[in-house]
Amino acid sequence: QHLVDVKKKEINNFENLLHNRRTKVFYVCPNKDIETNEENALIWNFKCPECGQLLHPENFTEEIKELQEGKTAKVATLAELLK
Repeated sequence: QHLVDVKKKEINNFENLLHNRRTKVFYVCPNKDIETNEENALIWNFKCPECGQLLHPENFTEEIKELQEGKTAKVATLAELLK
């Protein structure tokens, strides 16, 4: 049962991250110093507080694909455990 609970929690984490990546705008430093939400980017005038570079919106298309694949694998593992 413990392993089932762990897998369910992992799936939930994937779902939450997928939801955030699909619905929210995140900004990143070109030097990859930080990743932040839109509110913080606005507070910082869209400049990285670490290096001063202009923050730009990040495209998470590839990460979303990887997260979805990871979630699918976790769901398949859970299904096997529940057999």
